[in-house]
Amino acid sequence: MVLTPVALLLLSILVLRRKNDWSIATKLLIASAYLWFISELINLYKWDIDPEFIVQGILNKMVIMIPCSFIVLAEAIRKKSVGVETEPLQNEMVGVREEAIIQPTEIAQMTGRKIYTELDNKGMRVDTFPQSMAYWLVERLKNPRKDPFVYYVFQNEANARAAMTELPFMHVASDSKKLICDELFRYGYFAVTNNGALTGEYDAFVAGASFTHDMWKKTHAIFTKHNGVKKNDLEPEKVTVQSRASAGNAGNIVFVREDRDNNSVWRVHKAPCKADAMAFLSQQQVSRPLFYLIVETPEGNFGRDKDGFYQE
Repeated sequence: MVLTPVALLLLSILVLRRKNDWSIATKLLIASAYLWFISELINLYKWDIDPEFIVQGILNKMVIMIPCSFIVLAEAIRKKSVGVETEPLQNEMVGVREEAIIQPTEIAQMTGRKIYTELDNKGMRVDTFPQSMAYWLVERLKNPRKDPFVYYVFQNEANARAAMTELPFMHVASDSKKLICDELFRYGYFAVTNNGALTGEYDAFVAGASFTHDMWKKTHAIFTKHNGVKKNDLEPEKVTVQSRASAGNAGNIVFVREDRDNNSVWRVHKAPCKADAMAFLSQQQVSRPLFYLIVETPEGNFGRDKDGFYQE
């Protein structure tokens, strides 16, 4: 019982010297004194020792406690005074470390390349086989417009991801490390299952109304380059593609109406062109389920929900 208070006393000195934490050292010192006092009370009631002898024992132990207590107190005062001088330097070093962290925008300025994040995604990503089936067997069958697409199967995930990443309109988001698309495409790669069991193969596809013939040909070439095998495709019409507008004007958007059906909400707007519609939708954030932003334009209707951008 006597060894425990001694150990706590020595530990308080060690903590103060090594960790510079005088509050913990003080608590250990107080705990040591309490344990010593309790040990003497146990001796008093257990062995029926003369109280005067117990008091004498406590006084004898105080001969050890008091010098040690002064050591702890002096060390605390010394550390406190030194800490006042070193604290500004520590704070300054923390500031240096924080300033040393390079932000994505700074990386883009230094490298001349844009750093993409999830907020830049204009497509609708398909990550799983069930999501793919929901698109191909439900959504696409209901839609009278059949968007052109390219669909391949790969022997492993590495080849599928490498092929998707090489597409000029695909990028890796710096925050999520997932693939994002700067076109209004449905896209993705995912593990194939058969009766719930993984086959080891990966499917990958790209589909969209604005999937041009040039994009379609490049996608075929890149997928083949990474050992993909064509599963199916739909070739877009060969049309002359006008050069892209530099940027749309979100200020040209006009709110038309709000439609509701049970828990679903559609906020419908009008815009002179697709570029204005995309500029507006890019500024909006949708996290609420069953909430849809729609912009009607002469080039078609464009929308955004919690899953991303889409074209009706």
